[in-house]
Amino acid sequence: MSKLMNRFQLDGRRALVTGGGTGIGYSLAKILAEAGATVTIAARNEKRLKQSAEQLESETGGRILTEAFDLAQRSEPARLIATAQKNMGGLDILVGNAGTEAMEFVDQISDAAYDQIINVNLTANVFLTRAAVPAMKEQGWGRIIFITSTTAMIASKHVGHSIYSTSKSALHGFAKVAAVELGMNGITVNCLAPGITMTEMVQATIGQLGMNSEQEQAFLDYNGAVTAVNRWAEPGEMAGALLLLASDAGSYITGETLVVDGGQTVVMDPVVRPGT
Repeated sequence: MSKLMNRFQLDGRRALVTGGGTGIGYSLAKILAEAGATVTIAARNEKRLKQSAEQLESETGGRILTEAFDLAQRSEPARLIATAQKNMGGLDILVGNAGTEAMEFVDQISDAAYDQIINVNLTANVFLTRAAVPAMKEQGWGRIIFITSTTAMIASKHVGHSIYSTSKSALHGFAKVAAVELGMNGITVNCLAPGITMTEMVQATIGQLGMNSEQEQAFLDYNGAVTAVNRWAEPGEMAGALLLLASDAGSYITGETLVVDGGQTVVMDPVVRPGT
């Protein structure tokens, strides 16, 4: 293997991926394991986690651990970090991927939806970081990556996602400050912002819109057309960017948001394509 490719290897590293049992999180856990890391995936559904872990081990040959948790509970982040550190013998890479969403227009925001989205998408990541950082400081190496969203950048294209967009925007700000505070300890802190990606959470959100099949197809086609590549992303297309940020190959990248959106933030409006 070339020296260049060695910089992407994670042999001996220990990683925690929240929301790692499905969607983007599953793909992120998979590439970390393929690169040699021991990986703990965490989510609320213990049965689904076990199934995902078995599948990941079969696909990668890596060691996949699981931990059921509910990030909406304030005590859970510290418990999750402590358990992951104990089970893996430490923690080098924290991937804050778990998230939740609801359609809430600004004049109809419910207390329950606000608390759930902010607690899971923002507060939990803040306290996961707080719990993980001391050991990373001691070992002089760490990678913290938050999975955010382009909704934090182009909110006009995401009407009805006010709380979700707010939670992801706040994570961008938190990551920048954390990067400055932790950089001299060998710890990088970054965000990875996917564009329109077909996940179970997105499918559930689309279902809340009450569209018929024709309307839903038009919705999917329109959103694909506002990307340069004219399509939605697959969850696995986020994995390469994650590996860059998690490995020594990205050692000089910190305080940044890496956008992986097929050119969505460049296009903004449906593209008129020759021959269509």
